[in-house]
Amino acid sequence: MSMVVETDLGRDMDDLLALCFMASQGVEFKVWFITPGDADQIAVAKMLRSQFGQTFPIFCSKPDRHKSGKHSSGGIHYKLLEHFDMPLFADPDPDGDFCISKDDVFVCGPVTTFPEKLEAILELDQLFMQGGFIGFDVHDIEIAPEHRLEKFEGLTEVSTFNMGGSKTRTLALLDAPFQQRTFIGK
Repeated sequence: MSMVVETDLGRDMDDLLALCFMASQGVEFKVWFITPGDADQIAVAKMLRSQFGQTFPIFCSKPDRHKSGKHSSGGIHYKLLEHFDMPLFADPDPDGDFCISKDDVFVCGPVTTFPEKLEAILELDQLFMQGGFIGFDVHDIEIAPEHRLEKFEGLTEVSTFNMGGSKTRTLALLDAPFQQRTFIGK
């Protein structure tokens, strides 16, 4: 499976874990769009790319955001950069053309780059979107009370930052001609 990714990697652990899992399962990444594209996020993305042994391009969803001086990462992300002797800040790869003929799209950040970049994908297989919350009463997975977050008790659903970041772009992405759509709640 090959994958085009839009992610806000570095903000919390879910994207880091999801991307590591996909790489461990043999996913070949074609391109990553980092949202918003702070220099520390780019550094984390380049560290992962290196550890995955892959060569896909890494772009910012917001041009020149990496020069803003703002930071989105920290915690385990910085510890991993230090562990692998990688810099805390990096520039995105130079803009360039990338050729994608048939891929799956994984969105685990706010929809800021898609659907404009979908023009580069000639045939769309699957869309995977991660984010949001599914209420404890909706699924049949037993969650011990000490592992439940109080702010979610009694709720059936919670708006997702990823799909709510840009409702116009999210709706356009959902309207794209994917053969299958899979939504992953946490």
